[in-house]
Amino acid sequence: MNATQIQLVQNSFAQLIPSGEASFETFFGEIFYQRLFDLQPHFKQMFQGDMVKQSQKLLDMLRSIVQNLERPDVQGIEELGAKHKTEYKVKNTDYNAVGEALIWTLEATMGEDFTPELREAWIAAYRLLAQTMKPA
Repeated sequence: MNATQIQLVQNSFAQLIPSGEASFETFFGEIFYQRLFDLQPHFKQMFQGDMVKQSQKLLDMLRSIVQNLERPDVQGIEELGAKHKTEYKVKNTDYNAVGEALIWTLEATMGEDFTPELREAWIAAYRLLAQTMKPA
């Protein structure tokens, strides 16, 4: 990722999901998980708990990663990848559906503001995340 892409992702995330906006976090999470389950119905088995809490976890994780794109917490991201692999049985191929669901959700919630340049920046950010998580 280059500096321009990092800035685009950080600015768009801050505008899209202001800190403490629990209702929007839940809304974003609902859209994301519905899209993910549409793409991969078997993923529903991984999410048996409270989906409101799961949505908050998703946004907390995204917020942390986005805020630290200049200096990613590689060890923390690797640990997250290891946890997903051991606890949730996530396979490397599963990251494709998650990335597709994330980009689709961003586009659905941002509308016209989700420009091709912003789309490419988010894809680069997700690629960085997934490439760091997969080897764990």
